Amino acid sequence: MEQRNMNTSLIKYGNTLNTTSNMTSGIVTSDVSTTEYSNALSVIGSMERYYILFILVLGFPGNLASIVTILKMSRLKSSTFYVAALSIVDNVALILKSIFMELLHHPNAFSVAGCRFMCFLGLVTAAFSNWILVAMATERFMAVRFPLMVASIWTLRRTVVLTCIIFSCLCALHMHIFWTMVNSVNGCVYSADYTDFTTEYWYWISASVYAFIPCTVLIVFNFLIVYNIQQSSKIRRDLAVNTSCSNKAKRSGSGCHDNHITIMLVSVTIVFVILTIPRCVVMLVIKGGPPQSSLEQVQRRFVDVLTSMFADSNHAVNFYLYFFAGRQFRYQFLKTMFGHQRDSNNSNTTNRSTLGREEDLHMMVN
Repeated sequence: MEQRNMNTSLIKYGNTLNTTSNMTSGIVTSDVSTTEYSNALSVIGSMERYYILFILVLGFPGNLASIVTILKMSRLKSSTFYVAALSIVDNVALILKSIFMELLHHPNAFSVAGCRFMCFLGLVTAAFSNWILVAMATERFMAVRFPLMVASIWTLRRTVVLTCIIFSCLCALHMHIFWTMVNSVNGCVYSADYTDFTTEYWYWISASVYAFIPCTVLIVFNFLIVYNIQQSSKIRRDLAVNTSCSNKAKRSGSGCHDNHITIMLVSVTIVFVILTIPRCVVMLVIKGGPPQSSLEQVQRRFVDVLTSMFADSNHAVNFYLYFFAGRQFRYQFLKTMFGHQRDSNNSNTTNRSTLGREEDLHMMVN
């Protein structure tokens, strides 16, 4: 649930059809008729209302499968904790966004307390999901750059503490919502008493926390991770060392496990950047100035909803990236889903073979 959409789309769909006739001045000629303009906005509004349900159906089961699978891959440690925490937060964000967008289309559905609670929790969880990725990237960079030190520096306890600190900071940053946000007929808006703060300062703060800073940090860390992996591979080749896991890592299974986690993280962060950068561009365009015609208003509205859909998809695609990018994750998922049935079939086959041999032996003795 990205920042601009949560804060402004509350009143867009309900109020746009009533205010479009006053949007353009007498100097600017509308490029589309009123009927075409209204129909276009209706289609865009329906698209905004229902795309989140599709993402919820796609992402919720996948996130649950990620939690179960990643916890069965090995004992819980910093890397697997981040993956499990990310899946939980993504599901919470999807549920909140789905409820929020449905209530948006029911006039007077929000009380003041309801507006403040939903906006606060929705914005915090959406930003928290992105910052968990930042923490994962930091931990993976440490694991690649300082493989002998990361186990002592990035312990599970410190990982949990760091995650709690990030969540607390985001809560403190969004705490002002409990007195700057009020309800309206068609949703929630910021109080007119805080217009200067919300339009001049909070817009850029929220956009930076949600998208700009995480995107920048993830790009930098992924570049460093890939660079260090290439350098390590070059050193191993020069020393004629086997590029697979070391014998010790094979015995413990931790080396291969860390490699799979790194591959999964790089895949997730690359897709995150691809899906989020369009939203960053739209945020800059929206702040650049109001539309100059009705057609431009429709175009901006469509791009706004489309980029919001891309950004929200980040909460749903991680499982599928894990599945296709992580061989160990894929194996563990298939084993979790179908392993018991396969083991049962193998057991039944073994039992039948054993009984058959016993019957043959009994006949031979007779």
